[in-house]
Amino acid sequence: MLLHALYENGADVESLDTYIKDDIERLGSKLNGIHQRMKTHLTELLVRFPSTTWYLMQALTRCIASCLTGCWW
Repeated sequence: MLLHALYENGADVESLDTYIKDDIERLGSKLNGIHQRMKTHLTELLVRFPSTTWYLMQALTRCIASCLTGCWW
């Protein structure tokens, strides 16, 4: 049924597969760039404001705990 729908709309499995792989690669590199910028900003903050490191670690710990338990309050 899916193959028929693709055929009727002028697409094939190979082109769809290529499109998906290219899109995943593009978004992955975009996400990697964002990750690198976030690490750079964090490093700058820790160097500029060393006294806030403890507070930042506490907030990060709470955030991770919230993600793991599913609680967002």
